[in-house]
Amino acid sequence: MLIVSIHPRAEKELFNIPKKFRDAIIREVESLKKFSHPHQHRQIIKLGGRENRYRLRVGDYRVKMELRDEVVRIYEIKHRQAGY
Repeated sequence: MLIVSIHPRAEKELFNIPKKFRDAIIREVESLKKFSHPHQHRQIIKLGGRENRYRLRVGDYRVKMELRDEVVRIYEIKHRQAGY
């Protein structure tokens, strides 16, 4: 099972998102806890360039995270137009 941790900057970004989308993001992030690896989630894609970096797609938002020893650390949450 994965442990999910949110960086303070990402938490601040999350609370600037409209409630409708924020609830969906929280629901998807919470669902990560039941997996043993991020690739088991259908909306997660490995990011190129750095090892252990992934992206979760939730509607028009992208949640960027990194995996270290069973701990998923969310470091950025952005709208898809600004998230790349």
